[in-house]
Amino acid sequence: MKILDKRPDQGLNTISGEIVGGGVSDWRSSIYLWGQYYFSHFYKKRLKRIIMKMMRDVRVYECSMEVKKLLREVTDAYSTASEGKIKLRYASEILTRLRPS
Repeated sequence: MKILDKRPDQGLNTISGEIVGGGVSDWRSSIYLWGQYYFSHFYKKRLKRIIMKMMRDVRVYECSMEVKKLLREVTDAYSTASEGKIKLRYASEILTRLRPS
């Protein structure tokens, strides 16, 4: 980087061409960098919290769907067992009526 300012060194500290310190403005620069860092950190954390809340909501809905699937399977199994019991009872009644007395 070529320095265009030919004056003697004025105590300015730069990072990638951006003044980050020097004399009276040291505290301003540190406050600026501190604020920029914490604002960026807060923004990232905010987005992360929103995403995590959405993922939690998705998990709740997935659990609800699984519960509904299990209830449907249990209900189907119970109805099949009840139907089989009814068929067995009618079959035994039919057999008893068909036997000669």
